[in-house]
Amino acid sequence: MVKSHQSLNQIKAPASTAATPTSISGVNTLLLIIAIIGCVHAFSMLGIELYRYQQSNAEITRLSHDIQELESEVAHLQLLRENANNERYREELARSQGFVFPDEVRVITVH
Repeated sequence: MVKSHQSLNQIKAPASTAATPTSISGVNTLLLIIAIIGCVHAFSMLGIELYRYQQSNAEITRLSHDIQELESEVAHLQLLRENANNERYREELARSQGFVFPDEVRVITVH
């Protein structure tokens, strides 16, 4: 039995353990490549989201301006509706559009 014990000590390590450091460095290289690709992907996604954020803000600004214009138009239309039966208001409105009464003469001045 002692002899067999000595022979076990003399047995060399299998060849697969010698290849382990090479395969580990290959795995490390693969993980490094995957990490780099992941970082590039993350930064590109951040760039895309920043672009979308800027586009959304520009659209919000444009729509806010449109809303202000529409609210101004609504206020003008409400004024027209409120004064629809007011004879003096209608006359002023007609004159601002260039209308005159039949017995009046329209005079246009050129500067």
